[in-house]
Amino acid sequence: MVFPKVVNSLARKGAEVIFSPSRIVKRGITPWHLYVQTRALENRIPIIAANVLNQKFGGKSIIVDLREKSQVYLPKNKILNKPSSSVTQEFILSKYKKSRASRFSDENRFS
Repeated sequence: MVFPKVVNSLARKGAEVIFSPSRIVKRGITPWHLYVQTRALENRIPIIAANVLNQKFGGKSIIVDLREKSQVYLPKNKILNKPSSSVTQEFILSKYKKSRASRFSDENRFS
């Protein structure tokens, strides 16, 4: 998630959801969550970022969905705090496809 081109490249090649298994140490969880949210916003794509949970790695896996409010996209996060928790998340992929196409076409005007 640190490198923006990875998610951008996958989104441009047609990925509809990004799954990112991770090994983030405890002290890096907060910035990692920011990276994941930023990549989702930049590319208008939902991201599921699973993290290892043990003595060294901090867990706190995150699912980032986006919601639109007054033509502004905001992250809607679900953070998993329990070691044995399971969760489901439904994404409306059609809304992402349209907003992603608009986002990428806007980007071309500034190149």
